[in-house]
Amino acid sequence: MQDIADGDVSAHLVSAPLDAPSIVIFTDGDHIHAIFIIGDGVTTELVGKNKSICGALAVLISLYYIFDLAYPRPYSMFMALLQHFVAQEPFKGETSRGFKTVFKQLDTILQRTPVTAAAEFSEDHQ
Repeated sequence: MQDIADGDVSAHLVSAPLDAPSIVIFTDGDHIHAIFIIGDGVTTELVGKNKSICGALAVLISLYYIFDLAYPRPYSMFMALLQHFVAQEPFKGETSRGFKTVFKQLDTILQRTPVTAAAEFSEDHQ
């Protein structure tokens, strides 16, 4: 996260051909000014209901799914969890032992009632 002068915004919205899709968010404190999806030399500003972090993640997951792209390694397991639990689309790629452990724990927690699951998750991670 960094402060960016208004004139420097466009420099952060550049991607090269074959770059993986990613999210770029411009904020001022707690206020979101703009959200973009960039990748493969294309820049798209998100508007309406997609102009939120949740909306941007949904669009990003959709792009990977529609174009059958592999998630970038640094955050592939996080995206796989979102794909499964948010988009309700099973992840069929290769996974690590750590991923399988976290997946089972999340799956167990999310099968319980939301209030109980949130409380148990909070207790486990204090």
